[in-house]
Amino acid sequence: MPKQDRTKHQELIIANWLTIAAAAWDGYVKTGRGAIAIYMDLTPEEIAQIAPEMMSELSRPVKLPGDLPMVFFPDKFARKIWGKGGWPLPDLKRMVLNYIPAQQVVVAFMYRDGHIDSYRIALPDDPPPPEAYKMQKGRLN
Repeated sequence: MPKQDRTKHQELIIANWLTIAAAAWDGYVKTGRGAIAIYMDLTPEEIAQIAPEMMSELSRPVKLPGDLPMVFFPDKFARKIWGKGGWPLPDLKRMVLNYIPAQQVVVAFMYRDGHIDSYRIALPDDPPPPEAYKMQKGRLN
């Protein structure tokens, strides 16, 4: 992946930390471990076709700037879609299984062609996920 994409991804995470961290905490509390999925070139309607039988259980997509839909994607759904091992990439699976939910967030940038860029991130100078949730709760519901 070109370095400028990683930089853009990290800038998007930092600029939207409160929303991303709040959605991650909300998803974790409701369904357990998982990752924030940011769909870079899919519409909410296309996202619904990924696993229609599970969409009613997913949090509703939150729009980030640029109309990027974001949802919390639980580990249990990854196992249903991609099999017992879950997640399609070993690094993403490792991140989801090992992150500290009260301090960190796993973010996966997902593309129509199946490409995924993933990050495990904490911003020590910004509110951790539980605090971000308290601050952003109204935006998520």
